[in-house]
Amino acid sequence: MILSDNEIRSLVEDKESGLIVQPFDTDRLQGASYDLRVGKRILISGHDQESILSDIGSVALMPGDFAVTVSNEYFEIPQNMVINIEPKTYLTNKGIILQAGMQIDPGFKGYLVLGLYNSSPRKFVIEYLGDICSIQFFKLQEKAKKVFIERPDYVRGEFPRETKDYLYSLETKGFTALGEDVRALTRNVASMNDKISDMSTQLNKLSTSVGSLKTITTIIIIPLILALIISFIQTLLPLLKK
Repeated sequence: MILSDNEIRSLVEDKESGLIVQPFDTDRLQGASYDLRVGKRILISGHDQESILSDIGSVALMPGDFAVTVSNEYFEIPQNMVINIEPKTYLTNKGIILQAGMQIDPGFKGYLVLGLYNSSPRKFVIEYLGDICSIQFFKLQEKAKKVFIERPDYVRGEFPRETKDYLYSLETKGFTALGEDVRALTRNVASMNDKISDMSTQLNKLSTSVGSLKTITTIIIIPLILALIISFIQTLLPLLKK
């Protein structure tokens, strides 16, 4: 069952419910969801260290870049509830793809680690406390027996070591560089087209020359052969009369 805004608010305000969202801002409640914000840490593919957004304010995600960030909100999910993560439409429309596990299991404690990929041909500025995704709350009919195993890095709002190691080593070729490659290929194709056009022109000239040669042959050589034949016949007739 998806919880409404009133149900979400009531559970967060009820200290006995086990649901914790900190900080919780009622203005970020939607009819059946809650909007999350970008937290203080971000790590972009190919960079050798993470950036502290709370200090620098924003960072640019270049075309083709992948990044991970943490949510500004800390969560504790009770055993009778799960959370679904939904991308923000305005980010999707800008070519920013949210990469995250779509479900947060019962028993989770910590900040969410969220991935972002810039699939657009333009850079995108990620701002501290900017909107990043929405979450929906689902209540289970009974408590789950298997719960999320607590991880200290999530509780502290830090990136898992394996995530950082992967991002440090990941080399992405941005769309800017790809665009340059495509433009270079386009120039090469255009140059080849020019050469083919020149060759076609030369062939047309040659064809014209061959056509002219045929015309000359028809006009001059054939009448000359006919004249020789007639002359031969005229020479041969007197001999035949004898």
